[in-house]
Parts: sequence; structure tokens; C-alpha cells
Amino acid sequence: SAVSAAFATRWAMPIAASRTAWRSPRSPPEDLTADPHPPPIERTPMSTPTSGRIAFGPAGRAPIAVALDAPDLATAGQWAAAVSPSVAALKVGLESYLRDGAGGVGAVLAAAEDAATEPPALFLDLKLHDIPNTVAGAARSVAPLAPAIVTVHALGGPQMIAAAAQQLPQTRIAAVTILTSMDEAALAATGIAGTPIQAVLRLARMAVEAGARALVCSPLEVAEVRAAVGAD
Repeated sequence: SAVSAAFATRWAMPIAASRTAWRSPRSPPEDLTADPHPPPIERTPMSTPTSGRIAFGPAGRAPIAVALDAPDLATAGQWAAAVSPSVAALKVGLESYLRDGAGGVGAVLAAAEDAATEPPALFLDLKLHDIPNTVAGAARSVAPLAPAIVTVHALGGPQMIAAAAQQLPQTRIAAVTILTSMDEAALAATGIAGTPIQAVLRLARMAVEAGARALVCSPLEVAEVRAAVGAD
């Protein structure tokens, strides 16, 4: 079953209620080196308790995923070490992943493991979107990192979502419905009919049926998404 939209929103990056997004400027990355092919990481997969809420990360931790959107790998490692004893997950986004690679993620996780007896779960916010075969290959490529959650774009369609889910059976595939930067005019410009909430609900239902076990939407759509696909 899919996680509630409230959970998915809670664990995703901060979302503006107006469905607009902003991005702060970043400093140029440092010239850092990291092993591009880290060994597989043994991490405890998260489970779904009978209450319907996801048991995410070590028990008793604050239900927070800290976004490691740092300007360089060294800073990301420092942040990971500082927060790891207290939070449930560390979120690595596309910018950081493209800059530092899987080796960079491994270095951040190593810093987290040095700082906490039970390290946080890994949330890879990569928003994969390509043909099913390519997304399946991308999912296989991140499997050694043992991510608890990996995001994909629901607009990639049911076959793409299913391909990711099949390659990462121990990972929750989180389907991003409609980007929070898009309003009705932006949707129309891309050929998507209706309001954002209508598009979100269509994509949420499709994604869950295809195998997504988490959803990402804005706070404006949480209640209606829960009503459409259930709280789990």
C-alpha cells in the first residue's frame, strides 16, 4: 500500500503552499574526490507498522528527513554527522548526487555512521523520469546504497514506476505527482488538462496501482490524496 500523502509531503523538501518554489544560490563546489564505486551498504530496511504509519529510520527519532543540499561534499558530511543522532533520515537530492556521485553518498553515510550508533535512513530524492528500461537500470545502480526511499516522477507512467519498484523491492518508490512550481497555466502549457489537484489525484491513483508505496504532493492536496488512495 502507499504511504499517506501527508507522510510523503512531510519527508520531501519544504513545499510552499502557493505551489511556487524558490531556490537559493549555491557556492561553487570544491574539487573533492570520493570513491565512485562504493561497496554495498548494509542498512536495516524500514517497515510498515500495523498503525499504517511508516517505521522510518531508527526508533524514537524525530520524524524528520534533513536535506543535505550543501555547497560541497565536506559540508554535507559535517551536516550528516551533526544531525544523525537525532533525525530519522538524510535526504540527498539530484544536485548533490550529480556532483558527488554514489561515492559521495557513501562518504556522507559513513560520516553519519561514525556519529550515531544507529544511522538514519537514506532518502534519495532523484526524481527519476525516463523510459522504463533506463529507470530500471538507474534503480539497479543505486541499490548498493540501500536507500529507504527513492523518488520518481509519476508522469513517467505506470510501466516506469513498476520498473523502479521491481528493481528496488526493499525500497519505497515515492511518486512525485505534480511539481509544486506548476500552476494550472503551467500544466496547460505542457498539455496536462485540469487543475493541479485534478492532475495530482489522477497521478496518485495511477502510481499506487503501478507499485509506488509513497507519494509526493503539496500540502494543498494532502487531504484529497488521502481520501483517494488511503492513509497507508
